[in-house]
Amino acid sequence: MEGRQKANYRGNVNQVSFHAKELMTAMLSMTPREVWPLWAMLYVSAFPRYVEIAVQWRSVVRRFSIFHLRQKSLVRGTVLVLGSLIVSLRISGFPDVHMCLWLILPFLIACAATWDTARCLQRRWSFYHGGVLLLLYVDLMVILMITFLLLAPFAHVVY
Repeated sequence: MEGRQKANYRGNVNQVSFHAKELMTAMLSMTPREVWPLWAMLYVSAFPRYVEIAVQWRSVVRRFSIFHLRQKSLVRGTVLVLGSLIVSLRISGFPDVHMCLWLILPFLIACAATWDTARCLQRRWSFYHGGVLLLLYVDLMVILMITFLLLAPFAHVVY
């Protein structure tokens, strides 16, 4: 019984490779718009495990709104700002601050995260609106701290 199942499995593999050869020869005469679905079929048949992992990852991404960049998210903005503060402290070598232009990247990420937090403001005042304002003040303090870490070593060069 097991030998018969293995033979059937091998037959299916040979059948898939035969279809792959047919698809490859057919793709040579097609436009890129027509070829794309065929490449997807080849990828699914050749790498089923990777496709399964990608499908699982998509379900995780769909579940959490933090991954949807078009939707407003306070958590995403706050995590990015605090993460950029921690990264900037590590990069600058705090408390012995030294010159490092890589601090521009956490600064830009913190600015983008502040913009993402500001998108959550509402038109009418409420306690939610007040909480978002407090988070915006925290974001501004973090941006000023990163700016200080970026510019403080240059003050020593001037004097």
